[in-house]
Amino acid sequence: MEATATMPTSRVGRRSEAGYTLVELLVVLVLAGLAVTAMAQGYVRQSPGLQLRQETMAVAATLREARSLAIRDNAERQVLVDREARSLRIVPQGRERFLTGDLEIAGIAAGQENGEVGAIYFFPDGSSTGGRVALSRGGQTHAVAVNWLTGIVKIHEDVR
Repeated sequence: MEATATMPTSRVGRRSEAGYTLVELLVVLVLAGLAVTAMAQGYVRQSPGLQLRQETMAVAATLREARSLAIRDNAERQVLVDREARSLRIVPQGRERFLTGDLEIAGIAAGQENGEVGAIYFFPDGSSTGGRVALSRGGQTHAVAVNWLTGIVKIHEDVR
């Protein structure tokens, strides 16, 4: 009788209890990514200051666009600011931008005002009539000011 000893050389058919598979790791990473995304979206919705800041920047961009158009086309442009409609419109292009959410146009100090509508004019040399558009939400107010001499647009946050 011959004695033979056999030693296992591979683990085929057996699963090791230590470690994770690549699929398990990918599932965990995807779930973690979804959780982070959901939390970030909730944070943005809960941050009224962020929405106010974004809209203030959009108003400033609209005013800067009107100034650029006046210089480029060598023709006067105006931005009509309508409190009631909560919008800004570049004339004569007719492009209109509406405020989102529950933001209000708190004040218009412009070259020409007619009740709820104010107008800020931009001239071909880059100058303007000057003016200021104030946006508010939840007790916070930000303003966008246009310098009459240079037509440069600046944002002022937390205006009282």
